[in-house]
Amino acid sequence: MLDRTDLKLLSMLQQDSTLSLQALADAVNLTSTPCWKRIKRLEDEGYIRGRVALLDNEKLGLGLTAFCDA
Repeated sequence: MLDRTDLKLLSMLQQDSTLSLQALADAVNLTSTPCWKRIKRLEDEGYIRGRVALLDNEKLGLGLTAFCDA
């Protein structure tokens, strides 16, 4: 069962998965160890399936035409 703290952590991580553990802990009024344990539990239970980086295709030269050539 998820509580408000879990939901806030999930929301924050969905917005920015690069937030530091300390920033997350401060936002939910926890110290870093209990915050880390919650995040680990959320990962273990499948609420967090992974973390990704969103890349800028234009800067990488991977515009839409790069995928249309196949």
